Amino acid sequence: EPEPEGVDEDGVPLAAKQAAKAIRELDPPDPAHPDDCLAAAGYVEQYTVDHEYSGVSPWKGQPDEAEKREATLRWQNGALECMAAHDAKYKRPLLYMITNRRLWPDPMNPEEPGFAQLKAFAGEKLDALYEAAEREIYAALGLGPKLDGVCADVENVHPRQDEHAGLAAAIASVVDNG
Repeated sequence: EPEPEGVDEDGVPLAAKQAAKAIRELDPPDPAHPDDCLAAAGYVEQYTVDHEYSGVSPWKGQPDEAEKREATLRWQNGALECMAAHDAKYKRPLLYMITNRRLWPDPMNPEEPGFAQLKAFAGEKLDALYEAAEREIYAALGLGPKLDGVCADVENVHPRQDEHAGLAAAIASVVDNG
């Protein structure tokens, strides 16, 4: 289904509204918490990239405000796990969730707990993707020996360090003398 263009009367992109609808209709990414989708959809329905609304929950001032954010982050993490398992149904809803200023109380703070958790998850998954690419592509195609010496004439080379590639001629003396 194509993504709708335009905004509603509150300035929320229609595509975000469509993403919120998808969140409600998708299987819960964490079956132990099926109602997390309600909080997640609530955040996405109030999507904004306006700095003025950073961390301003759709439930601001309500007693369950913190629980709704926690449920939304839990939904996000479950959906990211689904994406990591190649289930692309969660892609657009995640885009509108992760980029929504309302979800991030202090967007300039890399130690904000929700963001730190997201960053750790990404690092963990990227490591796994890196290892799979090394094994299934780089080593399987024998690219290490084929690429050895590429950029040997370039100064200040910072090559990838992996077990499948020989050291490029440009850095062999640095490593030997290091």
